[in-house]
Amino acid sequence: HILTLSAFAFLMIVISSCGKEPSACYEVKGGIDSVYVNVPVLFDGSCSKDATQFKWKFSDQPDSIYYAQSVYHTFDSIDTFKVSLTAILGGRESVLEQTVVVK
Repeated sequence: HILTLSAFAFLMIVISSCGKEPSACYEVKGGIDSVYVNVPVLFDGSCSKDATQFKWKFSDQPDSIYYAQSVYHTFDSIDTFKVSLTAILGGRESVLEQTVVVK
């Protein structure tokens, strides 16, 4: 009976994630208009839905990728940059890219 219950529980978990699509969402703590050079900024992806993995890319560091729901990032120059978050569930992905103006 325990094996049957375990198999049933596993099947329910698999079925519950079927058909779900992740939705990438992030907030810039302090506001997207409050990003300053050499000041750490929190990019918070906790508003993303149905995601189990997260991947961040910042255009000022194109060779770096950060794997976390939320990350701190410091821009070292005044400019306009792209910030993208990929929310992942299994093989499905949702990408949100925004432009950040660093003052």
